[in-house]
Amino acid sequence: MYHLLYLRDVPFAVATISDGRIYERAAADLVASPPFGTAPFYLQGLYAAQLALPMAAGDFALALLVQISLAALAWWLLYRAMRSLLGRYPAAWGIALALAHPPLAFYENKFLSASLTIVCSIGVVAAMAWTRRRDGPWPVLVVGLAAAACVLARPNLLLAAPFLAFACVLLRPSRPRSRVLAVFALGFGLGLAPMAIRNAVVTGTPTVMPAHGGGTSFYIGNNARAKGVWNPAGLFSGDVAREAEELGEAADDAARVAAMGDELYRRAWQEIGDDPGRWLWLLCRKAWLMIGNDELAQDFDVHGEHEMIPWANRFGVPFGVLAALAIVGASVWWRRPDRRVDLLWVLGLAFATIAGNLVFFTSAQHRLPLAIPLCVLAASGAPRVIALVRDRAALRGDRIVVAVALLVLAQAWWPRSRQREPSAVHYYNLALAYDHVGEPRAAYAAVERALERAPDQPLMLLSRATLRRRFGDFAGARADLDRVVASPSLPAWAREQAQQEVDAVAIGPQTQAR
Repeated sequence: MYHLLYLRDVPFAVATISDGRIYERAAADLVASPPFGTAPFYLQGLYAAQLALPMAAGDFALALLVQISLAALAWWLLYRAMRSLLGRYPAAWGIALALAHPPLAFYENKFLSASLTIVCSIGVVAAMAWTRRRDGPWPVLVVGLAAAACVLARPNLLLAAPFLAFACVLLRPSRPRSRVLAVFALGFGLGLAPMAIRNAVVTGTPTVMPAHGGGTSFYIGNNARAKGVWNPAGLFSGDVAREAEELGEAADDAARVAAMGDELYRRAWQEIGDDPGRWLWLLCRKAWLMIGNDELAQDFDVHGEHEMIPWANRFGVPFGVLAALAIVGASVWWRRPDRRVDLLWVLGLAFATIAGNLVFFTSAQHRLPLAIPLCVLAASGAPRVIALVRDRAALRGDRIVVAVALLVLAQAWWPRSRQREPSAVHYYNLALAYDHVGEPRAAYAAVERALERAPDQPLMLLSRATLRRRFGDFAGARADLDRVVASPSLPAWAREQAQQEVDAVAIGPQTQAR
């Protein structure tokens, strides 16, 4: 019901914002110049390819339907994998916890790579379950392929690959280690090869990472002004689709974007070196933000969506509950020697996501892939908690584990954010989306609400000026543009757009009279 209402009532279902615009632009390039396109991937290319499929069919509106269908297939696959690993009863617990975790539903219908990362992570779980059940090289090859897909969906998941490879070796004790590793490496290489070939053809470099190599994310997460979440870092206006342009680089020039990424890495390390104590505090803050229940949305506003679909994603299993049950589940697996290999690769998936949030910056979508290993572990943790409640005497043997789990559960409820209502940026994005779908009056109402919260934000003033000009309110548009032009923080692209609006407003009354 939530997805159906979202597709019917919310303009974000057909209008991209922030990262989504970058992905849509990359997908349009693939469709216009198949099969490789002509521009480097500024963000993850695999998600752009997913969006290109419905665009090639002539209907971008199908993109979310395809994405939600992939998600449904993934949940079925996760249940089958957990049933193979753990049995029917724990698998039922695991899938119930996953479906009751609101962020997983929230990101299934957003134009972001988060949902694809979940699908690929579930693919790894299914491949490892097959490797445990079947002998021979083919399951190990599939694990390598699944690990490569994870890297293409979310580059920091590269850190999980060594854990997966080592787990495959341990699951094949009768096979030479070098042979198992070679098969895994073959699958991993085959999974990455299409992206590497594509990028070699388009950019001259056989990379599989985004064009900037993570430099922008690293600087955003570690600069002297960083607070652990996304911030403009003194460089950006907040329009992610214009990051490269705002830094003076052409987004379709791979060498220049790569150089930009290298320069941002250099600046970040310099600022870390200037004040290492601040950086250590920042790492602790990132960890604190990451393990709380608050959904620190970056691109889409949770509170804004509650206003559009009031009953959606308000109730469910919060992150702290998943984490606490996963701790209990991990202790159950550790006590069983036959489960310790599985604990290795599941913790590897968790480690890769945690490391990415600490190295770059944390947000709800960056933390989201952590939900999959937590749900797999919680599938064993939930039945164990029920058993401990029924048999209080058994608590003596688990008292340390239970104490740690309760501590994690309790701290997660401590608020990480003061925001409890839609932000100005939400209403600004909503205005852009409404305008995109041909509802300028709704767009104007949204940008008015944005300016109630941020009265002097120049980009929001520019958006309102444009709408006022189109409505024939030239005096109002001129008043907004005067404030926009006077803003000292206006980026070059916005200043150019503002000047175009000034010219349009100047001739507007004459055109209207004619």
